[in-house]
Amino acid sequence: MAKSTFMAACAEIDITPQLPITLAGSLSERTAKSIADPLFARLLLMKNGDTSLLFILLDVIGISNPDANFLRETLSQKINTPQANICVACTHTHSGPAMMDAFDSKKETAYVEQTLQQIITTSTKLPSQLQPAEVAWGTGFENRPAYNRRYIMKDGTLKTNPGIGNPEILHPAGPTDPAFPVLLLRNKNGEPLAVLASFSLHYVGADGGDVISADYFGAFARAIKSKYGKQCLAMLAHGASGDINNVNAQQKPEPWFPDKARPSQKCAVVGEMLASQVEQIWNAATFHDDIPIAAAKSTFVQQVHKIDDRENDTAKANDASLSQMERVFAKERLLLLEYPDTIEMPMLAWRIGNWAMATFTGQMFAQCALDLRYASPFETTAIVELANGWGGYVGRRMDYLLVGYEMQLARSSFAMPGTGEEMLCEAIGNLRKVLE
Repeated sequence: MAKSTFMAACAEIDITPQLPITLAGSLSERTAKSIADPLFARLLLMKNGDTSLLFILLDVIGISNPDANFLRETLSQKINTPQANICVACTHTHSGPAMMDAFDSKKETAYVEQTLQQIITTSTKLPSQLQPAEVAWGTGFENRPAYNRRYIMKDGTLKTNPGIGNPEILHPAGPTDPAFPVLLLRNKNGEPLAVLASFSLHYVGADGGDVISADYFGAFARAIKSKYGKQCLAMLAHGASGDINNVNAQQKPEPWFPDKARPSQKCAVVGEMLASQVEQIWNAATFHDDIPIAAAKSTFVQQVHKIDDRENDTAKANDASLSQMERVFAKERLLLLEYPDTIEMPMLAWRIGNWAMATFTGQMFAQCALDLRYASPFETTAIVELANGWGGYVGRRMDYLLVGYEMQLARSSFAMPGTGEEMLCEAIGNLRKVLE
């Protein structure tokens, strides 16, 4: 590759909805009545030579395959960039608008369409805003706020979120992923431009089930701006978080949180924890202005798991004597029968110097991230899930055997056993492509 100067451009769009609006992230339908903090779409365009990479991060729970495909196809044409070089990811806040039909929540179609158009309009302006920049990377470590939420119980069963202090807990059913890979950008004057990071932790929550909030992802962005200035774009993507949350079921000491901390307080603490990791990495970083950048794309054909027991599930879905969860999951199994037998899931790998990223459409388990880094040929490797589509929960074969909430068949979990291992191999193959 000929000598070129690395360039970058950033943008931030307020995508906070008008109220009232349907919220995502619950078995039952919820309506937002107030706004705790705003939601944003954050855009980062990077270029070196003839290669450009556009990363888009939305403060929403997820994005559907048709909407992600539409956005990436449209942007590919408008900014003359291959789809492999465009990533649309989501933070997975559960305090944002419903982006698709899930459980009893219905897609807020008008909001989704408006948000996509805002992104398209802003993205087309970014190429003209590119400026010379420098880039660095590194991996932090933060193991305090995250727990594996799947537990083996003393009777041999598995329970997700078995209750704080449950004496029947034996041990967690999997690891956490404390790695914190970070990409840093600054302009030629040394002024911070952007931070792109990912962390394996589910949402923390808001102070109430009827509010709009960007969760700890928003708290991270605010903490970064307080350290590096309002011009610094702070992007915190979702790592492998399918089995990870912040619930301290085994009641381990947590001196970093205030006593009886509210969710918003916890979000602020977690955001500051991660921003402090960025600061440590930044202070030790070596910045580069001419490094190789590359992208690779593959299509994983995900088989859709279905169970055709219509008569029984129809009866369950309408049986008022059953619990809400039993009725909702019966409805979900019936709706999955309308899905195609396979869904094409785009998977990307990017390289910027010795930083690399692999994307997954689904919510992967923490072990996937650990295995990916063991196999990665790069110094710093980020896993970004809920990217370029919706694949639902994707565990390992053993996780389907153990069952638990995440593996219950629904539109939130429709992968066949074995999908997790196959997608991991696909991602490793993509990382090797961008090394060449």
